[in-house]
Amino acid sequence: MIFKILRRNGGFTLTETLGAVVLLGLSLATAMASFSYVMRNERRIVAEGELDMDTRMVIERMRRDLWTTSREMVLLHPEGEGPYDAISFPIIRGDGAISRDEDGNIEWDATVVYHLWEGPPHQVRRTVFSPRANLTEAQRLGQLASVAEQGGGNNTHNGDNASTRAIITNLVDWELNITGSRFDAYSRVPGRRSFNLGSVLLGDGSHDFTFRVVGQNSEASGASRYLGVDTLSASASALRREGEWQNVSGSAGTDPLVQNMGEGETWSGNSKLWFPATADGNSFTLTMHNDRWEERNFFDTSVKLNDLKRIFIRPDDTPHTFALQLDGNGIAWEASKQTRDSGADTGPPHVTHDTAIRVFVRGNDIADTPWTDFDGGWIEFNGKNVWATFSSGGGPLRIEEAFIAESAINDDGPAMNYIPETRTDLLFGGSQRVTFNGIRESDKAEFNIDKDKSYLISIRVQDPPDALLNMRMWTASGDTGTPPSSFVVENADSVGLNDPAWSERGDVHSRYAVYALQSVRTGHSPEGVYLSQIIDTQIDDPDFSFLEWIANTPEQSSVEFKARAGNESDLSDAPEWDSVPVAENGFKPLLDGRYVQVRAKLEPGTDGLASPIVRDFTLQWKGTQRFVDVAGIFSTGPDHGIYEVLVNGNPLLQGVTIDLTVYKDISLGYGKANRLTSSAFAEIVPRNAGN
Repeated sequence: MIFKILRRNGGFTLTETLGAVVLLGLSLATAMASFSYVMRNERRIVAEGELDMDTRMVIERMRRDLWTTSREMVLLHPEGEGPYDAISFPIIRGDGAISRDEDGNIEWDATVVYHLWEGPPHQVRRTVFSPRANLTEAQRLGQLASVAEQGGGNNTHNGDNASTRAIITNLVDWELNITGSRFDAYSRVPGRRSFNLGSVLLGDGSHDFTFRVVGQNSEASGASRYLGVDTLSASASALRREGEWQNVSGSAGTDPLVQNMGEGETWSGNSKLWFPATADGNSFTLTMHNDRWEERNFFDTSVKLNDLKRIFIRPDDTPHTFALQLDGNGIAWEASKQTRDSGADTGPPHVTHDTAIRVFVRGNDIADTPWTDFDGGWIEFNGKNVWATFSSGGGPLRIEEAFIAESAINDDGPAMNYIPETRTDLLFGGSQRVTFNGIRESDKAEFNIDKDKSYLISIRVQDPPDALLNMRMWTASGDTGTPPSSFVVENADSVGLNDPAWSERGDVHSRYAVYALQSVRTGHSPEGVYLSQIIDTQIDDPDFSFLEWIANTPEQSSVEFKARAGNESDLSDAPEWDSVPVAENGFKPLLDGRYVQVRAKLEPGTDGLASPIVRDFTLQWKGTQRFVDVAGIFSTGPDHGIYEVLVNGNPLLQGVTIDLTVYKDISLGYGKANRLTSSAFAEIVPRNAGN
């Protein structure tokens, strides 16, 4: 059998061809769909990039202009509390350095207005008035309103010098606000917190500061929206003022009141102004002068108190506060402290009849004497007049005479000698002689104690013969590194007692105990001086209005105030205090200079027992028109509210916030459109201050 192999001719069947065509069509359709998707996505990406660029352009352009302007010269439209849709402020055109006129004011050369024009077309527009005209604030507000309403500056003040152009052309939503006007006093636990409230342009005179409740924190519960004012700062000098002492000129909803705390509280002045608000809209207004220094606490790291003490007082009709009083008026020295002994023993048997005793009252650190290891300093304060207290122990003690004198301590002799011209008698009921059993204090001796010196109190005792055996004694162990506390001469008459130079006698016995003298009491310090910190008024040549103070001056005590000023921060160019005239209470002081300091001198009454008390002082000057920061320390707590601050009815300015959203509709084919958005938020704080 023969087989034949048949060979097929080249080519495709119809079926194969049709299949290939279908596959090719599907591939082309897929490719076209992918290409269309890529093209639409690319258009979207490009559009989003352009939109983001427009958003950044507006923000950055406004940031560049606002950075260079002055905070107090920013104007917003419409007037009120915001939000706002237009803003105006001065600028320096170009990149040149800022120049100032002879008064120190910046020489602005243009006014810029940014506003939203709602079309058609929708645009963010920038209008420039160059050169900047000399307009009043009311005229500038009118200029801003005209630009916002008409879209340009040709039909308002300085319109001939106006030019307007669009920054972007797109659908735009924006909101302008100012920061710093509101603060939230809520906290989970009660406390205090410092808040920077914002900035405001203040001129001379009094201004109203209104604190108004605008809400409460989301974590708060109940109706309480409380606030406590500790201190406020609202002037160029930035001096803090006690909230409880400010003038409450108005309130709504409830009245603020003064709350006093105890001496150990941490509140400045230990009092606060308390506002027990319970609803939104409750408010209170404080009227404060620009500018002044209200000193009520007498405390600062650089304050100097010489022979004065800072006391806490609790008046019945005014807030609790601190005051100045002379130091002293009490026990200035005690035998038990100098010897570190309780004084339970009586005198030793070898001290006998007709004995003179000198007790060394150690005051200063006598490091320059032979006793170089002695630490000294047992006199606690300076004092006017002296009362000496003696103790007889278990039986009667008879003192024939006694006196006090300053010890003549020097490198050549021990402390037993006294300076003759300082000798002052100690009397008992007007007599030199006294017999007593127990404790007896001398009459007042007109003798001033200086804690930086040491003294000798001398007594001579006689009958009965056993009196000295009953004398109270405070013992101390002998130590060659410390001086003796008593010096004794037996069989001494009045001449021997009064001999100034006991170091030249051969019958003096040194003792480390203190005999008979229990304590020394004095009145207040003969003089006390308060020297304040140096205050910067922030004005080159302030016009001071008055210096006034409140003080109690009983029983011939006195208070003297002085103030001096200079242009160097350390007052090295100020006059010496001796040449500064004494100020008159409530009158204009004679001052010349930016920096100022106050001195108060207090003197007691004639017996030293009555001290003047200085409650406060106020130095006021005319505040120049300038931008100032408003700040304060306020209470916080779970029952506190959110507050806004208005100055003369206007919100404060810290910075400008811009909340901007730009929209654009793009076609994606097939008759469909997609809206793209780009948003940005910026807070811009102008960097210049002053006109």
